[in-house]
Amino acid sequence: MNRLVALFFILIFLFGSNARAAIASGAVWEVRATATAANVNGGAFNPNNASPGTDYSQQDSSQFNGTNLASSNGSTNPCVVTSATHNFVSTDNGNYIHINSGTNWTAGWYEIVSTSGNAATLDRACGSSASLSSGTWHEGGAISLGDASDSTWAAAIVSGNTIYYKKGSYTAGAQLNFSATCLSSQPCKHIGYNATRTDSPTGSNRPTIDSGGTQTIFNVYSQIYNLILTQNGANGLSDNNNAMYYNVKAIMTSTTAGRIALAPGTDSAVFNSEIIAPFGIGINCGNDCTLVGNYIHDSATGVKMAGNGNPVVIINNIFAGNYTQAINSVASTGLNTIYGNTFYGYESKIGIGANIVANATNNRFYNNIFYGLATGITIGTYGMNLEDFNDFNNVTTPRTNIPTGSNSITAAPGFANVTNITGTSGSLSGSTLTASGFSNVTDNVDYCYISSGTGATPGAYLITAHTSTTLTLSSAPGGSGSNINYQIRQGNNFAVSPAMKWKGFPAAFPAISTTSYNDLGAAQRHEYGRPRGKK
Repeated sequence: MNRLVALFFILIFLFGSNARAAIASGAVWEVRATATAANVNGGAFNPNNASPGTDYSQQDSSQFNGTNLASSNGSTNPCVVTSATHNFVSTDNGNYIHINSGTNWTAGWYEIVSTSGNAATLDRACGSSASLSSGTWHEGGAISLGDASDSTWAAAIVSGNTIYYKKGSYTAGAQLNFSATCLSSQPCKHIGYNATRTDSPTGSNRPTIDSGGTQTIFNVYSQIYNLILTQNGANGLSDNNNAMYYNVKAIMTSTTAGRIALAPGTDSAVFNSEIIAPFGIGINCGNDCTLVGNYIHDSATGVKMAGNGNPVVIINNIFAGNYTQAINSVASTGLNTIYGNTFYGYESKIGIGANIVANATNNRFYNNIFYGLATGITIGTYGMNLEDFNDFNNVTTPRTNIPTGSNSITAAPGFANVTNITGTSGSLSGSTLTASGFSNVTDNVDYCYISSGTGATPGAYLITAHTSTTLTLSSAPGGSGSNINYQIRQGNNFAVSPAMKWKGFPAAFPAISTTSYNDLGAAQRHEYGRPRGKK
């Protein structure tokens, strides 16, 4: 019995004074570039409060603030606060107060759990002494980012929180390391929006967060939607495993070779996103990495499979202009499935589609298009590898050390609108390339790949402005140079022509004497207006 009593008091000691998490799992945060600077605002609202009031977080400025917060039980959980200039009432319930500073106050974000007698009961103790006065506080208003306190705010996010980022340009003032462990049943959600929280923006209507030289790290079990994320540091964007990226654009802007735009952790997935690392690696896949429906382009290496024994699944992506290799496997020994992708180099045949260096035994290639490449698939040695129903066209060496599939295809895919501008005699001066034929270039969309030339650093350079005879590049490829070899890919509509119709797997099932019932994969074409499976 004495042991049970002792255990009871130990539990009270360990958990009694902090029984409630700092932030409620259902809290919803608002981030706006136009919000009051330095992250001083309350920033969040808990719609799951027992008696929620009015959400004051979805505005630039705080609804209420002051330098007169007081408490007579500040070290008690929960503490009760009052203000000489604001009577706390039921409409405040669920809003967060940010206690910014004050003697013996514990700075942080606190939920107003309930109100009574013009006082607010917060979600936990709010100071190191019972008697507190002259606290600086803000209730309501959005988080701003762009301040040294960014790291403090990121660390405050807990499992089940949702963070909405309104369209705008943000530059992180400190590392955004969302370090709390989120749960699969209560994921942390980072959602970008344009005008309303449910509008799912695309293109430039998404908010842009520039983390500069620091590494943004999302929580385990994070879901990241509708954001443009740029960085130039050594490590790029990553997560603490089990994350999902959807409609994200990740850009590594550094010109240092080998830097990574996106490094998904174990069991993470990337869907419907755009990835660019002009001098480095677009995606560095960990274990059990899944890539579906992405546009991975204008990188030195599109995807690096760096996991060990767990599989990587790469389905229905477009790889374009990845001038060294689209896929590079250096340590992946799992059963890797590469299905339904388009691998496009340049018309002059540059780069490798899939360069399997270390794992030569467990790779499956189905229904892919390999076009405009020096090499389609190359594997270190023969092993348990399979390629079939792939289309190799305008490829110098279709495959090395992998058996030719009995249903391999050589038809020209006839892309709807993909063109190349090429030249061998351009001249460089700083970030300006001078040649001709640039009238139809699209600024801030098209990349200029410089492969060689006197004084030039090879790489892919974003075109930021142009005339008919000049290109302004995002960075200087060198000093002054001549005889510059360059290529520019335009259009980027990789829809295939009727030559691809019913070419891919499964075209036939000879073991059971039937034919395909659907159009699948990149090396296919579905004719709209007629039922699938009908000829």
